[in-house]
Amino acid sequence: YIIPTQDPANTTEFSRQNPFGVIVAPNEDNEARGDLFYDNGYTDLDLDKYYYATFTLRENILKMNIEHNTYQDMSNKVLNTVRIFVKNPSKEIRFYINDNTQSLSSDNIVLEENQIVLKNLNLPMDKSFEIKWSLADFSKNVLVDCSVQTNGIE
Repeated sequence: YIIPTQDPANTTEFSRQNPFGVIVAPNEDNEARGDLFYDNGYTDLDLDKYYYATFTLRENILKMNIEHNTYQDMSNKVLNTVRIFVKNPSKEIRFYINDNTQSLSSDNIVLEENQIVLKNLNLPMDKSFEIKWSLADFSKNVLVDCSVQTNGIE
């Protein structure tokens, strides 16, 4: 699964002003999917003022594709954090945004136990994007299979 998140605050109004993130929990084939529906929380859907994006992970590429966006506030929102579950993250991994036009610096990449965190991305939520990575070992089952039950925990 790919689970969109938004930084919390002490009220819904304030948390809706915070950046987004995604948690990427791939299956045994190193693939994942998710989506995000977002609106102001009170406008009738018949007025067609909402945002809908899909997320996919496949072949070392994480994509966000905007399917529908008639919610003007999305132009003020960004995706700041991507958390990817992995086994033994390597320091040799390279991340690129949008067809290798922007490489992430080591300041944007945090290697933690069983996960890689990409931070301070500042990607506009009103534009589709892709994040691609390369490392020979990364594509060879180093992602954590989040669909397998381990020690009684699913």
